[in-house]
Amino acid sequence: MELIRKDYTYREIQDKLKETFGSSISNSTIKKLHDKYKREVSKDAEIARLKKELALFKRLYFELLEKVEKSQKDKQNK
Repeated sequence: MELIRKDYTYREIQDKLKETFGSSISNSTIKKLHDKYKREVSKDAEIARLKKELALFKRLYFELLEKVEKSQKDKQNK
């Protein structure tokens, strides 16, 4: 997975594995691992986006709540 994260080609991954462990893995296995890595990266990006949206919605909610409460107090004072 480390080699995939570093964006090595299939051939480079196979060569590094042979060099380090004396054997390699098939291209289909590398592809499966690469696809899994892409899904993880995509999920991480989605989580980050959703956290930003949640923070925005929270901020808007509390701003709206503050305005509503202020409006109610103004009505009571009249």
